[in-house]
Amino acid sequence: MGVAPGLAVPSGVRRNVLRLTRWTVVGALWVILGVSALPVLVVFVALDRLGGIGAGTGPSPPVGPFNIWEQLLARIEQAIESYTYIAFFRDSVLVSDDGVVIRVRVRSSDAGEWIATHHADALREALTVIGRADAGVEFVSGAFRVRI
Repeated sequence: MGVAPGLAVPSGVRRNVLRLTRWTVVGALWVILGVSALPVLVVFVALDRLGGIGAGTGPSPPVGPFNIWEQLLARIEQAIESYTYIAFFRDSVLVSDDGVVIRVRVRSSDAGEWIATHHADALREALTVIGRADAGVEFVSGAFRVRI
């Protein structure tokens, strides 16, 4: 019981068909995952239009070129060593700006203490350049707070 000569499928073709089948299955799984994630995306968009999940928690700080902390970071990044910027400033985020105090969340109390101790002059200079020399900067991390 053999296969008639000429009707046998070469092994290379069989391997390619198996590969094609595997990639077809993987592609189908990606499509299924994408379609199943669509309702979640619709819910998030609807929540965003309704004011978001945290609605009623007050206005969020402005994002983009109007964010005072991002303007300060751009000035500070030019004035200090890159590894210091990456280690202490990169993960910091503006919490609030009430015109008198700019509150910034840092990743740890050590980072806030280091910035206040070693880079207070660079921060004051950047504040002066931006036109906010009278403002103070407060670094927060959990219960930790330090102000310059």
